[in-house]
Amino acid sequence: MTGLDFLAQAKQIQPDTTRILITAVLSLDTVIDAINKGEIYRFIVKPWLREELLATVKNAVQRHELITRNTVLQATTLAMNEELVGLNTQLQERIVIEAAQSSRLAELNAALHQNLHHSVELCLKVMQTFHPTLVTQARRVCALCRPMAEVLKLNNDERQTFEIAALLHDIGLVGIPRALIRKWQQEPGTLADVERILLEQHPAIGEELAKFVAHLKDVGSIIRGHHEQFDGRGYPDRLIGDAIP
Repeated sequence: MTGLDFLAQAKQIQPDTTRILITAVLSLDTVIDAINKGEIYRFIVKPWLREELLATVKNAVQRHELITRNTVLQATTLAMNEELVGLNTQLQERIVIEAAQSSRLAELNAALHQNLHHSVELCLKVMQTFHPTLVTQARRVCALCRPMAEVLKLNNDERQTFEIAALLHDIGLVGIPRALIRKWQQEPGTLADVERILLEQHPAIGEELAKFVAHLKDVGSIIRGHHEQFDGRGYPDRLIGDAIP
């Protein structure tokens, strides 16, 4: 076979090989055939110069190394792009799932808030049916607590705890005879010891009744402590100073 045929087959066997044609006959037809058949990297005309041949071979080796590195780099880049596409797909799926979960959580929180509101209102209705002045008092206390929460810069959860405790602070009186409540409100000095002891238990009873507010555990402790006094003369636990919640 001719040299051009040899180089053409070499190209098919090893496409990345750098091919050099050394020839004594350099015509236009030879150049065209060399380019079309063998994709020649360089032409060297006989007789060649030693320095030119060495430089051409050195450049040819560098070209081959560059092509090889580029091939590896392209394969690596392609694999990384495919992996990135997969990760993006997973991320998009995760975003959709988390958005659905967030939406569901918001719905549940709204339902929880609504149920809590209904539960508090139901308690107030029970208190109003039992003794109307208890609800009037509860709403007045709540109205006082709101500006206190503003001054104290309470967060939303603390403010909700504060207001619910204000509304339900006297719910423990529901279990005490109405006549005794009126006597306590109008003539507290005439209470017998047994009556006073019974009345002084209503904060503790209120704490028990407020346990339905499970995620606001401090509501019960605030209700229990609403008759405590700084000097320790309050009830039911005779707490002193900062021990009062």
